[in-house]
Amino acid sequence: MHQLWTVTGLTPAMLTTWAVRLACALLVALIGWWLARWLGRASSRVLQHEHTDPILAGFLRNITFTAVLVLVLVESLEIVGIPSTSLLAAVGAAGLAIGLALNSSLSHIAWGVILVVFRPFRVGDTVTLNGIDGTVESLNLMHTHMRTADNREVVIPNGTVGGNPIYNASLTGQHPFDYRFALPFNIDLDKTIALIDGVLRRRTDLPGDAPPMVDVVGFSANGVVVSVHGALTARTSPRLQHEVLSAVQQALHGEGVVPVAV
Repeated sequence: MHQLWTVTGLTPAMLTTWAVRLACALLVALIGWWLARWLGRASSRVLQHEHTDPILAGFLRNITFTAVLVLVLVESLEIVGIPSTSLLAAVGAAGLAIGLALNSSLSHIAWGVILVVFRPFRVGDTVTLNGIDGTVESLNLMHTHMRTADNREVVIPNGTVGGNPIYNASLTGQHPFDYRFALPFNIDLDKTIALIDGVLRRRTDLPGDAPPMVDVVGFSANGVVVSVHGALTARTSPRLQHEVLSAVQQALHGEGVVPVAV
């Protein structure tokens, strides 16, 4: 044993000191982790009590937890004997290297902060993001979570959410739709358009002030491009849009007209 102390340069007193420091550091880390969780949950409960947007409440909860946890870890390392100055310098250098390697991920985080601050949508809003219709369920630093009308969960990176147009049907109260297809060149176009228009007018559950319309919008190799477009209430949009377009398709097939996708 004496040879071990001689080779390593350690003494029983030194080992005891290190053991005490390590135990204290672990105790501080455990208490700090519990305190970080408690403060995060407390801040979230306070914001929810004030009827704050759940997205903002969740974001601040995560920020509070992370900030307190970092401070506790730095203090724990100080207790062990690792200077915080050297640690912060090493963390800064590592953070720079990681930031350069994860440039796209950092853009998602930046857009996550922007979406939380400016709040173009809230939890429960019916929105169109990246061409996908659905209801917002949650937003974190990296992703926006949506649920579609057919009960599928969609996770979209925040960078693509913020970098593209956002349509919030819950703000306007209406959700637009525009279904385009091609009709053969050899049909009676006026008769076919009148047929589609009749299908739309016979429905009594569509908005009376701005009912869906049918227009010719162009030409393609498959025929004349026709658009059935309109705006429905956000609450009934998925169901009514399906029923309207199904009724149009059945009417066309009844006349022997086969629409072609464009």
